[in-house]
Amino acid sequence: MEPVIHDNEKILVCKLSYGIVNPFGNSTLIRWKNAKTGDIVIYYYKNNLVVKRCIATEGASLEYSSDSGYTLHVGEKNYSLTKLQYNLIKNSPCVPRGMILAIGDNFENSIDSRTYGFVAQKNILGKLIFKILKRGEKLDNAQSPDDMCDLALRYDLTVPLSRFYANNQGQLPGVFK
Repeated sequence: MEPVIHDNEKILVCKLSYGIVNPFGNSTLIRWKNAKTGDIVIYYYKNNLVVKRCIATEGASLEYSSDSGYTLHVGEKNYSLTKLQYNLIKNSPCVPRGMILAIGDNFENSIDSRTYGFVAQKNILGKLIFKILKRGEKLDNAQSPDDMCDLALRYDLTVPLSRFYANNQGQLPGVFK
């Protein structure tokens, strides 16, 4: 998910965004909401937690091109495909019912839905809320206004959460300890 999330960064995930997660499995017991386009979702693939961005939901139109390389066109964006990826998903004119198309932000180097197919909504375990600033990470590290906004937002969300946790540690339910 680079450049948004790098390896070994800590993130906060809301496991109640889409439903109640089965504590003994890799799916939800009860769903009250589905992932939307643009959500950063968490699910299992080959027993590993995966973090990817939902770029299309059920019914979304998918267009393919094999002219001068293989390409997937979703909305306003084009994603390159290998021949194997193209052959895997080319027969789907749209995202199937109950599924999403999840692709990493660093899509040139990402192993995602283009490689293993669509992801079932019932297998999405949560939604990324924010990533936690690393110790010593400062706004000085921002190289553009967008970077500065991203870092400021993470700081703005991380510090109050940490303070709340420290001040209410004894009063929080067991699930937050």
